Order: sequence, then C-alpha cells, then structure tokens
Amino acid sequence: RYYGGRGNIASVESLRRSGGRASGSLGTSGSGSGSSQIIEREPQTQRRSFVCITGQLSRLELDNKIATVLEPLRSIGLDPDIALIIDDSISYTTNDQRIDADYHPRYETFTRAVQGLRNYGYNVVTDEPYHQVPNPIVAPDYVSNLHRRGSFDEIKHMERATNNVRMLESWSQCHAAMSRHVDRMATYDVVV
Repeated sequence: RYYGGRGNIASVESLRRSGGRASGSLGTSGSGSGSSQIIEREPQTQRRSFVCITGQLSRLELDNKIATVLEPLRSIGLDPDIALIIDDSISYTTNDQRIDADYHPRYETFTRAVQGLRNYGYNVVTDEPYHQVPNPIVAPDYVSNLHRRGSFDEIKHMERATNNVRMLESWSQCHAAMSRHVDRMATYDVVV
C-alpha cells in the first residue's frame, strides 16, 4: 500500500501495532486541509520501506534511529533501503544552548557511518556524503515572519531561516535518492 496525501503521517509505532497495515483513516496534521489515498498494489514477496536520514555527521545518532525506526520497520517485514543525506564537512546550528560540550561524534567519517548500518544488514543507497549549501537564498519575508513570532534577535532569526532552507534542501535530496532507481522506488510500501 501507498499512503499519501498532504499532512498525513502514519507512525512506525502504529504500523508495528497493526502488523504493517494502516487501519481507519489517516489523520492530518498542520493547518491546511489534507487528503489521503490508499492505493492497493499486487502482493509482493518482499515488503520494502525507504528511510532518509538527514543532518550532519558531527551530530549523527544512528543507534537511536536503528532502535526507534529501522528495527521496528524490519520487525514488521518492511526491509528498509536507507539514504544518508549527511554533511560531513561543517556543522550548522542555531540552538547553541542545546549543544552538549562533552558530546563526541560516534562516526569519524561518512564511510564509517555507512559501514555501521551495513554491519547490521541494512541496504544503504547513498555512497557519498551530501554537502549543504553554504549560503542558500532565504526569502526576506520568511526571516521577518520568524522575527515577529520569536524571541531571538534578527541575526539569530536569519541563522534559523538559513538552516531551515538547508534542511528543506536536504529533504529534496532524499527524494532524489529515492527516485534515482525508479524500479526500486515503485516497490516501497512506506517512506519515512
């Protein structure tokens, strides 16, 4: 099955409870109106999922993702293909107060992070790190809106807006990685 529609989310936990099948209606989140669709396909011998992990190598926490996303998917028969859209070069952050000074990255290189997942038997579909855009274009109205609604100064709001644009760009790279092999993409039952 393919679950789609703007704002619709089926959690890994709800999929696990239901044996990998959605029951009832999918809820919508956000303020807009959403629509859902469930498209039935021919049964497959192997059910698949696609998981995209984004971020920065310096803050990558794969153990948590293995325990809370990847293993639950695997336990209900949804073997994941994984895209690591991870920047290994620089660390951007807006929330400096939330950074633990004693935190040390577990993975020294992107290759070691990929190998860590492959050691657990996961199929990683990306072989090279993603490099975030250093100076993305940010709409001035977006920064103004953040400034009106938040408590940071204008400089911090610009940093936050810039990081948000970087995050959205990494999501577009998730889609690119997923759709790189159309035949494989057509077999995904769940995309996370």
